[in-house]
Amino acid sequence: MCYHELMFSLILLIIFAIGFGYFATFNVISIPVVLGSFYTFPSVPLYAVIGIALLIGIVLSWLISLTSQLASAITLHKVKNEITDKKSTIHEMTKKVNELQIENANLKGELKNEPLDDSSL
Repeated sequence: MCYHELMFSLILLIIFAIGFGYFATFNVISIPVVLGSFYTFPSVPLYAVIGIALLIGIVLSWLISLTSQLASAITLHKVKNEITDKKSTIHEMTKKVNELQIENANLKGELKNEPLDDSSL
């Protein structure tokens, strides 16, 4: 992440924090929060409930995005390995073609039984 993107994110974070603070000053009403049949919070400020719900939503979306990025990275790694294998195969086939061309030339009598140079293949 470059410096400008980081600064832009920081500015957006500050703007949202100011907006949430302004929202919180007008929503100080306390409400009960019931977590199923397990536990009940008798008095929670409305802005805290909204803020926590927003935070949970952001964390869940980040986790979903993270799994998507991980899947993309795995796919990219597989593709890179396939490309490396294909390049190796191409190199081997090119070497084999060169060897067969030399052998063909020897059979036609075009070359005078010169030794093969493995480094040139």
